[in-house]
Amino acid sequence: QQTHSLPPGDEALEGVARLSGISDGKALLNLLAPHVDQVGRIYDGLDGDARAALPRNTGLLEDYLAAEGLADAATVAQRISGWRGGTYRAVRSAAAQDALEAVLPALVKAISVAADPLSAVNRLDRMLERLPSAINLFRLLEARPTLLALVTDILCHASTLADDLSRRPDLLDGLISSSALGPVGSVDQIVAQLSLDDTRGGLEAQLDRIRQGVGELRFALGSQIVAGAADPLEVAAGYARVAEAAIRVAADATIAEFTRLHGAVEGCEFVILALGRMGGAELTHA
Repeated sequence: QQTHSLPPGDEALEGVARLSGISDGKALLNLLAPHVDQVGRIYDGLDGDARAALPRNTGLLEDYLAAEGLADAATVAQRISGWRGGTYRAVRSAAAQDALEAVLPALVKAISVAADPLSAVNRLDRMLERLPSAINLFRLLEARPTLLALVTDILCHASTLADDLSRRPDLLDGLISSSALGPVGSVDQIVAQLSLDDTRGGLEAQLDRIRQGVGELRFALGSQIVAGAADPLEVAAGYARVAEAAIRVAADATIAEFTRLHGAVEGCEFVILALGRMGGAELTHA
């Protein structure tokens, strides 16, 4: 039987060794080892997809980062060493460390072109501090260059969105699924999205849901501008629809709470006038 594999188990390996006129299995492995190493070196030299890696030595890492154009290479190297050392729970496991090493070269290269790379690294640091696990994120960033480019663009060039991301890493879910880059829907659809099905939590629970939902939608719309996924005027109209829906849900919940506590004033209605950018449905992220 033609085979390219040595048999498992000491006894079978001893048999192959004796068949080859060699004293024992260990001697056979020692005989083959230099040839296996040489073939490995030749193959690795032919493999154009060999993974780049950042130096682990602190001094060499600083030199590498400086060569990439990072002004404060020492501080960035300190941050990377902290991630490698398992400072945060998200990067402590062996799998997370392997995923981190795989994405670091591309991450550093993308961040190096930022106007303020250190701020981008610090925002990423805060995000890692809050993530329960970073394995899937790193693997996705490694496998999907467009996602890596979008995340690093946010970290480097959109400080407001980056700060949101560092406070709420769950906002990444919309970027990963690309749902954040789609239209935010009509006012009625957003109202349904922001409204609680169960009103037993009261007004405060409803206001919390509005804050959470508006934060997610604002981040999504801002990401569309950064990614060039939508016309800025369409995004401005989207911001206005989010604002109108939030006002409607908040007003209805407040009126319901007032009525529950104090009763309704007969013949009255509550009117909101939207002027300026809100009236023209051309809001900005702020």
